[in-house]
Amino acid sequence: GDKVKISSIDFIGNKQLSGNQLRAAMKDTKQKNVLRILKSSKFIPEKYKTDLEKVVAAYKEKGYRDARIISDSVKYDKKKNMLAIKINVEEGNKYYFGNIKFLGNTVYSDQLLNRYLGIKKGETYNGVLLEKRIADKTKPDAEDITILFQNNGYLFSNINAVEVKTVNDTIDFEIRVT
Repeated sequence: GDKVKISSIDFIGNKQLSGNQLRAAMKDTKQKNVLRILKSSKFIPEKYKTDLEKVVAAYKEKGYRDARIISDSVKYDKKKNMLAIKINVEEGNKYYFGNIKFLGNTVYSDQLLNRYLGIKKGETYNGVLLEKRIADKTKPDAEDITILFQNNGYLFSNINAVEVKTVNDTIDFEIRVT
C-alpha cells in the first residue's frame, strides 16, 4: 500500500540545537519539502526509531551527554492524509572532556594512544567521537585504538572508555585495555 507522508516534524524543548539541525540528523524521516527531491517524506516506522536515536547522537556530538527524548507523537491527519510528528527533547547540560588516562596498556606509549584518540582536555564532550576513536564500527580499516592493537597481534584486546569522575561540567575518563 501507499506509505503516508510526513507534513511536519516539530521539536519541543530544544534550545541548544535548532529544529533544522535536529531534522537534519534524522536521515530517513523527512518532512514534506518542495525543494527536496531525493529523499522521500514517507513514514517508515523502523527508520523513524533509528532516527530518534540519531537525534540523541546529534546532542552527544555537541557535549550534551544526558540529552534524551522524553516523548514523541505521530498524529495522522485524515484530511491531508499526512502525519505530523512532535518530538519532546530534554537537552541537559553541556559537558567537556577532563583528564583521560590509559589503564592496562603495556604495549604502547600513552603519547601514541593520545595521538590516536585525538581528544584533548577541555574540548567539548563528544560521545560519538570517543566511541569512534576507540573502535569505529562504521569503517573496517579505520585508524582507531582497537585496530592499532589488533594489527600488532593483540586480537582479543578489549578497549573501553569508562567515566570515572564528573565534576561540574567536566568528565574524566579511563580508557581500559583488557
